[in-house]
Amino acid sequence: MFCPLFGIVLVDYFLIRRGVIDLEDLYKREGKYWFSKGINPLAIIAWAIGFGIYLGFSPMLMEKVLQVKAAFPWPLGSSLPSMILQV
Repeated sequence: MFCPLFGIVLVDYFLIRRGVIDLEDLYKREGKYWFSKGINPLAIIAWAIGFGIYLGFSPMLMEKVLQVKAAFPWPLGSSLPSMILQV
């Protein structure tokens, strides 16, 4: 759950905002970081896609917990694919 979230934070800070954040506007209601009532719907959609990718690349979770054969068995884990494919 946290790897896709970290991917969103990295993309937002380094690629979209180019490492610049207006700290005063960060805490303002209706400021440029407010989005839709304090929730960024695009970030939630990106997180859900990243979490789905994470689950798809997680053979232990898929096979042991959900009793489903993993669609994409990946020997290196599921954290990196969920962060990279999210971008």
